Amino acid sequence: MAGTPATIGQYRIVRQIGAGRHGRTFEATRSTGERVALREIECADMRTADRVNSDPSLQRLATIIAGLNYDALADTVEVFVVGKRVYLAEEYLEAPPLDETLAEHRTLPMEAAWTIISRLLSGLEFGHTRGVLHM
Repeated sequence: MAGTPATIGQYRIVRQIGAGRHGRTFEATRSTGERVALREIECADMRTADRVNSDPSLQRLATIIAGLNYDALADTVEVFVVGKRVYLAEEYLEAPPLDETLAEHRTLPMEAAWTIISRLLSGLEFGHTRGVLHM
């Protein structure tokens, strides 16, 4: 993947905050001033990315994801395509990254670990009850 662009769509990129096998995540600011986490998903080709705009089942899925409103999940602000990349703009949640917390403390107290796990599982269950199999 190329270097970090200054803007993507209506979002000004502040910094990259994560990366994985299928894309990157940026801290960004929307043109309205709203702070978001902008998730980038790299598609194999333009036809795959274009399906988000043209495939009714993917449009329904994007609508479902954008409509998930639950306290254990970041709210999705927008789903859009630029070139071979699909972007999900999500509510920015301020928290230290788990890998940094673990690197600093090596382990979490049991209560903290259970809090994280229970929020994760409740968010997954909420999505599953609304037809989203993986989030």
